[in-house]
Amino acid sequence: GDIFLHAKSNQVSKLFELASLFLRSLPKGSVETSEDIYSFVYQNGRDLSGFIDGTENRADDEGRQEVAVEKETGGSYVVSIVL
Repeated sequence: GDIFLHAKSNQVSKLFELASLFLRSLPKGSVETSEDIYSFVYQNGRDLSGFIDGTENRADDEGRQEVAVEKETGGSYVVSIVL
């Protein structure tokens, strides 16, 4: 399986430390590869094409569950941390 960790901080050093601690906390040999991707906010949250992400997301809990968990394949989990 895959693990996607989303962490947000204005201090890159804290992000690096958190990612290192998280990886070390996992069982030895359980991580084959890892990747750090740093990003930035562009024009008040737009993507590089100018699209405002999130404007089409379902607002109600039932709608979110409907699109997040596929009955045939299951779901995915994201850990999101704001420092």
